[in-house]
Amino acid sequence: MDTYTISFIITALLFFGISFIVTPKTAKYLLAGYNTMSKEKQELYDIKNIVRVLNNSLRIAALIVLIGTALYVWLELKIIITIFVIYLPIAFLLGANIYTRKRYSTDPIKAYDIIMPIAVLIFIIAITL
Repeated sequence: MDTYTISFIITALLFFGISFIVTPKTAKYLLAGYNTMSKEKQELYDIKNIVRVLNNSLRIAALIVLIGTALYVWLELKIIITIFVIYLPIAFLLGANIYTRKRYSTDPIKAYDIIMPIAVLIFIIAITL
Protein backbone atom coordinates (compact mmCIF):
# COMPACT_ATOMS: atom_id res chain seq x y z
CA MET A 1 0.00 0.00 0.00
CA ASP A 2 1.45 3.36 -1.00
CA THR A 3 1.07 6.66 0.86
CA TYR A 4 -1.75 7.80 -1.42
CA THR A 5 -3.86 4.79 -0.56
CA ILE A 6 -3.25 5.16 3.17
CA SER A 7 -4.07 8.88 3.12
CA PHE A 8 -7.29 8.24 1.16
CA ILE A 9 -8.41 5.61 3.64
CA ILE A 10 -7.65 7.97 6.54
CA THR A 11 -9.64 10.73 4.79
CA ALA A 12 -12.61 8.40 4.33
CA LEU A 13 -12.40 7.32 7.98
CA LEU A 14 -12.34 10.96 9.09
CA PHE A 15 -15.46 11.76 7.04
CA PHE A 16 -17.17 8.67 8.40
CA GLY A 17 -16.11 9.36 12.00
CA ILE A 18 -17.20 13.00 11.90
CA SER A 19 -20.62 11.88 10.67
CA PHE A 20 -21.15 10.15 14.02
CA ILE A 21 -19.72 12.96 16.15
CA VAL A 22 -22.03 15.69 14.86
CA THR A 23 -25.47 15.40 16.45
CA PRO A 24 -28.19 18.01 16.99
CA LYS A 25 -26.83 18.45 20.54
CA THR A 26 -23.18 18.88 19.48
CA ALA A 27 -24.00 20.96 16.41
CA LYS A 28 -24.14 24.17 18.41
CA TYR A 29 -20.47 23.62 19.31
CA LEU A 30 -19.14 21.99 16.13
CA LEU A 31 -20.84 23.67 13.17
CA ALA A 32 -19.05 26.83 12.10
CA GLY A 33 -21.40 29.75 11.80
CA TYR A 34 -24.25 28.10 13.65
CA ASN A 35 -22.41 28.30 16.96
CA THR A 36 -21.91 32.05 16.59
CA MET A 37 -25.52 32.87 15.69
CA SER A 38 -27.90 34.43 18.15
CA LYS A 39 -30.60 32.20 19.61
CA GLU A 40 -33.21 33.98 17.47
CA LYS A 41 -31.25 33.27 14.30
CA GLN A 42 -30.60 29.63 15.33
CA GLU A 43 -34.36 29.13 15.59
CA LEU A 44 -34.65 29.84 11.86
CA TYR A 45 -32.79 26.58 11.14
CA ASP A 46 -34.13 23.04 11.47
CA ILE A 47 -30.91 21.74 12.96
CA LYS A 48 -32.18 18.17 13.38
CA ASN A 49 -32.72 17.75 9.62
CA ILE A 50 -29.61 19.74 8.72
CA VAL A 51 -27.48 17.41 10.87
CA ARG A 52 -29.20 14.35 9.35
CA VAL A 53 -28.40 15.53 5.81
CA LEU A 54 -24.86 16.52 6.84
CA ASN A 55 -24.18 13.11 8.38
CA ASN A 56 -25.54 11.26 5.36
CA SER A 57 -23.51 13.55 3.06
CA LEU A 58 -20.31 12.85 4.99
CA ARG A 59 -20.93 9.12 4.78
CA ILE A 60 -21.54 9.35 1.02
CA ALA A 61 -18.39 11.47 0.64
CA ALA A 62 -16.46 8.78 2.55
CA LEU A 63 -17.87 6.17 0.20
CA ILE A 64 -16.85 8.26 -2.84
CA VAL A 65 -13.30 8.50 -1.48
CA LEU A 66 -13.18 4.74 -0.85
CA ILE A 67 -14.43 4.01 -4.37
CA GLY A 68 -11.77 6.37 -5.70
CA THR A 69 -9.15 4.59 -3.62
CA ALA A 70 -10.19 1.20 -4.98
CA LEU A 71 -10.12 2.53 -8.55
CA TYR A 72 -6.71 4.11 -7.97
CA VAL A 73 -5.28 0.84 -6.63
CA TRP A 74 -6.86 -1.12 -9.46
CA LEU A 75 -6.16 1.20 -12.42
CA GLU A 76 -3.14 3.12 -11.07
CA LEU A 77 -4.27 6.38 -12.71
CA LYS A 78 -3.46 9.56 -10.81
CA ILE A 79 -6.42 11.43 -12.39
CA ILE A 80 -8.65 9.26 -10.21
CA ILE A 81 -7.13 10.95 -7.16
CA THR A 82 -8.16 14.35 -8.43
CA ILE A 83 -11.66 13.30 -9.37
CA PHE A 84 -12.67 10.96 -6.53
CA VAL A 85 -10.74 12.41 -3.62
CA ILE A 86 -10.92 16.12 -4.37
CA TYR A 87 -13.61 17.15 -6.87
CA LEU A 88 -16.49 14.76 -6.21
CA PRO A 89 -16.54 14.83 -2.37
CA ILE A 90 -16.13 18.61 -2.24
CA ALA A 91 -18.75 19.22 -4.92
CA PHE A 92 -21.13 16.82 -3.17
CA LEU A 93 -20.64 18.42 0.27
CA LEU A 94 -20.99 21.95 -1.13
CA GLY A 95 -24.18 20.90 -2.91
CA ALA A 96 -25.51 19.40 0.33
CA ASN A 97 -24.73 22.69 2.06
CA ILE A 98 -26.79 24.67 -0.46
CA TYR A 99 -29.60 22.10 -0.32
CA THR A 100 -29.90 22.17 3.47
CA ARG A 101 -29.83 25.96 3.52
CA LYS A 102 -32.68 26.17 0.99
CA ARG A 103 -34.71 23.28 2.40
CA TYR A 104 -34.32 23.51 6.19
CA SER A 105 -33.99 27.21 6.88
CA THR A 106 -36.44 30.08 6.99
CA ASP A 107 -33.52 32.52 7.01
CA PRO A 108 -33.63 34.28 3.62
CA ILE A 109 -30.94 32.95 1.31
CA LYS A 110 -28.63 35.55 -0.15
CA ALA A 111 -26.75 35.44 -3.46
CA TYR A 112 -23.40 34.88 -1.75
CA ASP A 113 -24.80 31.78 -0.01
CA ILE A 114 -24.85 30.12 -3.43
CA ILE A 115 -21.99 31.99 -5.12
CA MET A 116 -19.40 31.26 -2.40
CA PRO A 117 -19.59 27.42 -2.56
CA ILE A 118 -19.40 27.56 -6.34
CA ALA A 119 -16.43 29.94 -6.16
CA VAL A 120 -14.70 27.60 -3.70
CA LEU A 121 -15.18 24.66 -6.06
CA ILE A 122 -13.88 26.64 -9.05
CA PHE A 123 -10.87 27.75 -6.99
CA ILE A 124 -10.09 24.17 -5.96
CA ILE A 125 -10.35 22.99 -9.56
CA ALA A 126 -8.10 25.84 -10.69
CA ILE A 127 -5.32 25.13 -8.19
CA THR A 128 -5.32 21.40 -8.88
CA LEU A 129 -5.00 21.64 -12.67
